Amino acid sequence: MSTEKPTRTELKKYQRVKDSKEKADAPKNDLMVAPTKNPAPYIKRALILLNGDGKDEAAEKFRTITIMGRGKTVGQVVQIAEIIKRRVKGLHQITRMENTTVTDHYKPKQAFDEEGLEDLHFNRVVGGLHITLSLDELDTSDSGYQPPLPESEVTEHEEDFKTRAPRRKRKNAKTEQKGKPASGGRGGGGGGNAQPT
Repeated sequence: MSTEKPTRTELKKYQRVKDSKEKADAPKNDLMVAPTKNPAPYIKRALILLNGDGKDEAAEKFRTITIMGRGKTVGQVVQIAEIIKRRVKGLHQITRMENTTVTDHYKPKQAFDEEGLEDLHFNRVVGGLHITLSLDELDTSDSGYQPPLPESEVTEHEEDFKTRAPRRKRKNAKTEQKGKPASGGRGGGGGGNAQPT
């Protein structure tokens, strides 16, 4: 396994291989946050895991969920957890920071097969954050423990558990004007400054 990452010039001959094993093996109540500008899908998923989707009473619910993120997504993990705590009453929290060793895998591009290049594997350490939210009491002696918020600070919105209808697309301003009679100008017949003959 390589210990140093290849230079940009060297990497032009390779393509990165995405490893889906971790995602496939993750428990259903784990949410791994990917870099995104919109945390809404993760918030909705967390609410469904804890409360159900409001449609299927037999749908699997969980009393505990874990929200995880690495690198640039750490801030989003905190944001999502804080919103969930203000939507669901009685959530205990434990926060853990940890470093994870990630193995990057690169394989040669087909155009460079004749050069006899081999696959590259190298490790890098990435800082991560795990936030566990539970309706059951967690270990209060844990340094990362936080008790549930006061109920006065929690607002449960029923619409959060339902799928909202898609918004209608706004019509183009030109489309809205099409077909309307002109209010002035040539041929408009409605000029406000027209003088009597």
